[in-house]
Amino acid sequence: MGLLEALFLSIVNKHAPIIKVRRKQSVEGDEWIDQELRSLMRARNYYRGKFRKTHCQEDWNYFRSLKKEVRKRMVEAKSKHFENVLLDMNRKPKSTWRQLNAVLGRECRRVIDSVTHNGKQLTGAADIANSFAQSFVSALTLCILKPVVCRVTPTTTRFKLTQMEEDIVLKKLLSLDVNKATGPYRISAKLLRMVAPSITRSLIFNYIICSGCFPSEWKETNVSVVPKSGDRNDVKNYRPISVIPVVGKVFESLVHQPLYS
Repeated sequence: MGLLEALFLSIVNKHAPIIKVRRKQSVEGDEWIDQELRSLMRARNYYRGKFRKTHCQEDWNYFRSLKKEVRKRMVEAKSKHFENVLLDMNRKPKSTWRQLNAVLGRECRRVIDSVTHNGKQLTGAADIANSFAQSFVSALTLCILKPVVCRVTPTTTRFKLTQMEEDIVLKKLLSLDVNKATGPYRISAKLLRMVAPSITRSLIFNYIICSGCFPSEWKETNVSVVPKSGDRNDVKNYRPISVIPVVGKVFESLVHQPLYS
């Protein structure tokens, strides 16, 4: 971890320390349960518990009527919720797939304990990583790359990155997707968005441009693997994903536009 990251985290831990919070579980809950339905469910549970203590017929009648009403409202709420999910499919594909995976019981993430490579069962993290590397190397050696003739008109113009204005960096930080992976450090995109106005001037983007030296800490990655298809115990059916620190991704994004142009 670099000096900038360590200093940033020390200040954050002083003013906003990490605490453990026990999340309150929703009652039979999903997003489609509204406040009115929750009130009905609490009333149903209340009369059910009351009947168990008193064995009063009136309490039992209240419980049965509320149970029917809750069941009816749950069917209507579920139907309406998933209709809205399907209608939003074109506008919010990420949210739609999250809902569908929850309904189908699919796991979003899966920890890989072992893989099969060349008929051998690998369990160690280093062995699994090396098997992925060997698979990609062997795949690349089988590819036949044909030479491509590319004619570019010569130019005498020299490209040079200009220094970044603070308002451009601030705008980029405020537009970060809070659901993006954090990377090897604990500086998340959500945290950067919250403190963006205070740290914009402290970031060393312009120093990197002037010196031509990119911090080696921002090149470090968290490597994870996600399944593709087929046998999940086979290394060939997974693809690795490298996640660099969020600050490094912000710098790359800001440099991309002038460089691409």
